[in-house]
Amino acid sequence: MRKTIQAAVIAASAALCAPASFAATVNFEELPGGLPRDRQIITDQFEATAGVTFNIRDFQTGQIRSSGPALAQVGGTGTAFFGEGFDRVQPSLAERVGRFFLTDNNSSITGRPDNFILTAIYSAASAFFSADILDLEGSEAFDVRFYDAAVGGNLLNNISIIGGDPDTGDGAVTQVAYDHGTAEILRVEFVGTSISGVGFDNFTSDFVAGPNLPAPVPLPASAWLLISGVIGVRTFGRRRSGLA
Repeated sequence: MRKTIQAAVIAASAALCAPASFAATVNFEELPGGLPRDRQIITDQFEATAGVTFNIRDFQTGQIRSSGPALAQVGGTGTAFFGEGFDRVQPSLAERVGRFFLTDNNSSITGRPDNFILTAIYSAASAFFSADILDLEGSEAFDVRFYDAAVGGNLLNNISIIGGDPDTGDGAVTQVAYDHGTAEILRVEFVGTSISGVGFDNFTSDFVAGPNLPAPVPLPASAWLLISGVIGVRTFGRRRSGLA
């Protein structure tokens, strides 16, 4: 019993003192500092809360577009291909998609094919990344590329997805997930072609504390009270043992 409680004290202290690791998901249902709206341009709004910024570049010129990426609201006129008069999200996936998702802000409006590079750049390296591609069908195809730098860097992995692959199709949600094993992912690029509208949602990355992150802060008073409480249980246990 004594060893067990000592271990609990050590575990509690270590958990409270250690730098935090956390997972952050951007699903666009909420927007820091305001409410999401249809056709809203998304760039650095999630940098503080999820450590990620977004941009979209023309595939041919490599130039960043000022017109996107942008939010689309499910059922919104002109931007969202999920809703009345457009493709319908599969009922079992409606909750996962929610009300808002990210688009290239071009093909879903014009109905013309669009070749682009959607980029998510993270402020801290992570070991894992996942995201959803919405309504990937027909001849639409994307390469999802993982890099170890915000610009340039080494290609860590490439995942290719084309219409007709499992979990693709009209109103479908295709998850792309990659576990690199070590915290090196800093940039993810979605390189491909949208014919009649492709969406992106649920960007998830786990941040692993490293030397470039702030040092652990001193324990607050409430933390010491927690540890003291565990020690008090240990002392009470020892007294009961002595009375037996």
